[in-house]
Amino acid sequence: MKTVTRTLMAVCLLCMSIAVSAEPLRVFTAHFPPYTYTSNKQVTGLATIIVKAALADAEIATRRFEVMPWARAYSMASNGKNALIYSIARTPEREKLFRWVGPIAPYEVSLYKLRSRADISLRTLVDARAYEVGGEFLDVKQAYLLAQGFVDGLNLELVSTPELNIRKLFAGRIDLLPMSKTTIPYWLPEEGFSPEALEEALPIAELSKPLYIALTRDVPESTVVKLQTALDNLRARGFVSSVEAAFPY
Repeated sequence: MKTVTRTLMAVCLLCMSIAVSAEPLRVFTAHFPPYTYTSNKQVTGLATIIVKAALADAEIATRRFEVMPWARAYSMASNGKNALIYSIARTPEREKLFRWVGPIAPYEVSLYKLRSRADISLRTLVDARAYEVGGEFLDVKQAYLLAQGFVDGLNLELVSTPELNIRKLFAGRIDLLPMSKTTIPYWLPEEGFSPEALEEALPIAELSKPLYIALTRDVPESTVVKLQTALDNLRARGFVSSVEAAFPY
């Protein structure tokens, strides 16, 4: 009787796993050009094209791609089920929260200042504590700066979207902004500013790591393996490098 019960339980668990994997994944991301942006009402971009191709090759069904502020996207994914979030930094703090696939795209971070601010000269991150630095809620850059001794409300000003930080930098309300050099040629013109107006003040090697896809822990391991295999195959065929070449910076 116990053997039969165990067998029935195993079958039920298998059926539940199949049901979950068959349910289309929810996909969360944020406006993050050139990695993700909307054009002609379609979500596209460097990372998006790669993610969509990998999902298609792996034959994994998804709902529509949901673009929202990063803090909300991260909260929805980390607290949700049967979901995927992408263009996410893989950190020790996040490692056990998700299942990971990647990398999908390069990501290099530096502190930037206005080129006109000749008074700002940084040799180390400690030097930056003397200035007002912009940050974004639940972002990996904000978490890193807090861990390095920056204080929210003192020398770290947090907002909900990167666009607000860009405007604050050009308005003189903050002095420094951590950004990826990949995003500058795309994001600044969107806000009406020239990329030439910015200057790198200090590279941050600890934050300069590739971006990933993260799936909620309830997504079956078999789905994660299929997606990783599809991504690896796309990279081997040269698809990933061709997409990266289409977004110069």
